[in-house]
Amino acid sequence: MIEYEPYNPRAYALRALLALWQDGDTALMKAILDAAPMKLRAPGLNWPAALYERDYDAALEYLDDWGIDIDDRQLSFAPIASYYGLTYHLAGMPELAAQHFRVARTKVDRALESSPEDPRIIMALAEILAYQGEGGLAVNVARHAMELLPTSKDALAGLPLHPNAIMVLIAAGDYGAAVEELDAYLAAPGRWSIEGLLPDPRLDPIRDDPRFAAVVEKYRRQ
Repeated sequence: MIEYEPYNPRAYALRALLALWQDGDTALMKAILDAAPMKLRAPGLNWPAALYERDYDAALEYLDDWGIDIDDRQLSFAPIASYYGLTYHLAGMPELAAQHFRVARTKVDRALESSPEDPRIIMALAEILAYQGEGGLAVNVARHAMELLPTSKDALAGLPLHPNAIMVLIAAGDYGAAVEELDAYLAAPGRWSIEGLLPDPRLDPIRDDPRFAAVVEKYRRQ
């Protein structure tokens, strides 16, 4: 695409995402964005990269610069307040995290009023619930989202729900189920490799789990 449309910003954004999905390589991702012939304003790429680098101050700056209220895409949905909540949670600031998750919960509840069967919004609710300490409910809500859009029904739209479900299960403390879901996800064609997922700080609670180590070894490229 870049060869045929060298000034297509989406092509460079996708190439940068591939560096993240395949290897979790934030340095390469940034180099690709910097090499683009146009200036790319990409907080939606730079925010997760900052999380991978555990630079939470930079992550918050990217969120401040984003300038949107809802990250509403074809295959995903999340209030920006939820991203703030996650960033503050990972940074060890639970009170600020809780404030933003409450705001995010309000926005998701409002979205569900008009689209009660949208699996993207339901998964967004599950993520918020998990970080609000409602682990059991979060797991049930996440499973409901995946039942609404199984990969057997729509492999393209259904697949992105699974990495989100893995993170919900980890946040909810259901580590065994999270490892099983990770194994099932990596066994099928998908966006993320295990190398791409490994830098994610949300995986920290299961890094020392031997079941997780076995899945990493099973799918790591040799």
